Amino acid sequence: MKSNLKIDLEVLEKIHELQEKGIDINKLLMEMLARREEKLEERKDDAARKAELASVKAKTVRDAKYVESASHKPKNSRYISVYVRRILREEFGDKCSIPVCKRQASQIHHTQRFALSGIHNPQFLAPLCDDHHKIAHSIDVKSQGVRQMAISSG
Repeated sequence: MKSNLKIDLEVLEKIHELQEKGIDINKLLMEMLARREEKLEERKDDAARKAELASVKAKTVRDAKYVESASHKPKNSRYISVYVRRILREEFGDKCSIPVCKRQASQIHHTQRFALSGIHNPQFLAPLCDDHHKIAHSIDVKSQGVRQMAISSG
């Protein structure tokens, strides 16, 4: 496997010091990476709970506010909070989340339709480059067409 790791000299020196002391560097790094993943999952769960709470609160306010005018239905905000964006950046960096793609992410894609859920749950968000975002939506459109045909013929 070709490695393009960019490690600072200071970090390399510390790794060599630890290795000279007989510390298993691979085990140490794997433990650190596992803790990082656990922390990310906790933050994503927390953000999902907050998004769900905000959605329930907004729905309650909307229901009370617009009970007389059923024709007026306000949309949930498509703004994705800085908190959620930071979680995504920590998990995926600034690249497209498709593993083989090395391009810059330019869109945040809802893998669970926002129009249906109304929330920005980071467990169902993925940063994508323009091309992969278009592909994701073209697949979504095609699958919707297949569903519509099945419903109408059923």
